[in-house]
Amino acid sequence: MIRGVGVSDGIVIGKIIKKKSHQNDVKKTSIDNAEQETNRLDEAVIKYQEYLEKIYKKTVNIMSEEEADAYQNHLTILKDSVLIGSVKKQIRDNLVNAEWLLEEVKNKYESIYNRVADDFLKKKAEYIKKITQDLIYQLSNEGHQFFGELHEPKIIMAQELVASDLIELEQGHVLGIILEDSSMHSFGTALAHSWKIPCIIGVKHIIDIVNDDEDVIMDGKKGEIIIHPDQETLELYQMKEKKSFEFKHVYEKYINVKTRTKDGYKLNLNAVTSSISDIEKAIHHGADHIGLFRTEAIFIGRDQIPDEESQFLYYKDAVEAAKGKKICFRTFDCHGTSDLPYIYFPEEKNPSLGYFSTRIALTHREILLTQIKAILRAGVFGDVRFVIPMIASIDELLDIRLLVEDAMLELDVNHVEYKENMSFGVVLETPSVALIAHVFAQELNFIYVDLDDLLQYTTGVDPSNEMTFDLYDEFHPGFIRLLKSMVRGAHREGTPIEFVGDICTNELLIPFFIAMGVDGLTAEPTYISRMRWEINSMNKREWGKIMREIYFMGSGNDIKMTLEKKFGELFLWKKQ
Repeated sequence: MIRGVGVSDGIVIGKIIKKKSHQNDVKKTSIDNAEQETNRLDEAVIKYQEYLEKIYKKTVNIMSEEEADAYQNHLTILKDSVLIGSVKKQIRDNLVNAEWLLEEVKNKYESIYNRVADDFLKKKAEYIKKITQDLIYQLSNEGHQFFGELHEPKIIMAQELVASDLIELEQGHVLGIILEDSSMHSFGTALAHSWKIPCIIGVKHIIDIVNDDEDVIMDGKKGEIIIHPDQETLELYQMKEKKSFEFKHVYEKYINVKTRTKDGYKLNLNAVTSSISDIEKAIHHGADHIGLFRTEAIFIGRDQIPDEESQFLYYKDAVEAAKGKKICFRTFDCHGTSDLPYIYFPEEKNPSLGYFSTRIALTHREILLTQIKAILRAGVFGDVRFVIPMIASIDELLDIRLLVEDAMLELDVNHVEYKENMSFGVVLETPSVALIAHVFAQELNFIYVDLDDLLQYTTGVDPSNEMTFDLYDEFHPGFIRLLKSMVRGAHREGTPIEFVGDICTNELLIPFFIAMGVDGLTAEPTYISRMRWEINSMNKREWGKIMREIYFMGSGNDIKMTLEKKFGELFLWKKQ
């Protein structure tokens, strides 16, 4: 048995197909016919443009629009750049093959990327490197074939997956994903969540151990991989796989029902979204509300800050797409790696603790002022509220309150209709503000807690760092106690408090969150029916007793093992 980190639940049995790698050796070849070579380059460019358009359409349904927009940027650079014209000229002047000239361009921009500090120039150099490499693939007649033909559903195994792999992969043809890469926020994990298939990451050297078409069992919950299982093991996991499949049909019955525990405790199960298509998906999967609408997409890839009118129309479309459900817009939450040429980002030794999100918006106040005015106007068309991310102090909150008043005053002066008394809250993400949640509760209509970020800042662990990701413990007793104190503090002031993030979907922690008395959970839409089944099948008082039993445990592993045992007793082994 080989172990990794399970990041998407499920048990599957199937054959392996490994992601192939292309040879990067490009040789310089003399040519006789320059026109023929330039025509070959033109054909490769056309194929590559078609390829980019396909990736964008597929990626936008899985990742955020911000990440999908990278492929639109590739298209823009390809169409507007003098790159292709320059390569053609060199073909005619030097009578050498296009691959070699593109390789030279790639090496040039790689050198630029390594030398410059400016983030905008780095980003452009990175795009051109990628474009030239992809054109070389097209010219080599290998295209982007990394998996070959998938004639039957198989388990994908790779160092990492990227968005361009979607050209070859189709939902239904991939049973599960096994990655050597250990990032919990990679494209591969996002794909697994979107397609509801198991995924295991951080499995070192697995590609060297397993061959194509070998039989493998993978348990995405436990992070276990069994190669060449014996008959007894195979039969055991076939039974588990069947039970898992049966539960999926059970979850479907909970798409359009109210969320309520057996003893009558009610809460909302809301969806995280980034686009209109995400909102439609959320409604399809039975979300009570749109708990978080990320607004970064409208700021990315522009030459200047989007104006109030374009933002208003964007938010209005989202409100109308929600079809009467409450929608909460998260304000500007971009960072230095985002494509924002209109903002200067200084070089930082520790960007994750530096200049990003609301810190940028409060420095460039017109960003937040314009956005809040647009959201207030969109509020006329539905049940709208907004939330401010990455707040570090109560002083920042008071500053934002003044900015909200300025936004309303400007709209009043210009006689523009907007929603008065709109509710707004903050996202608490660091231990320093978590410890004074009760103080924030005195000033706000509601509070969100970003569980993923709070755990990282509390434990000092980056889950995408392969050297430390095994220390990323969702059951850490300090984290559990911190959450409980936040809920207690907010409720003491009469303020609702909701949890947001991937940790909300952890089936072992959901009953714990309910026992704490949290007012709502916000997660990816595809998890909502399973979460609702679990909540509607539990008794809050019963889990309150269990919570008191484990609240003072000092080990995350002890807490996890206790919850696994109780979860099995109360859910899995009871007849549904």
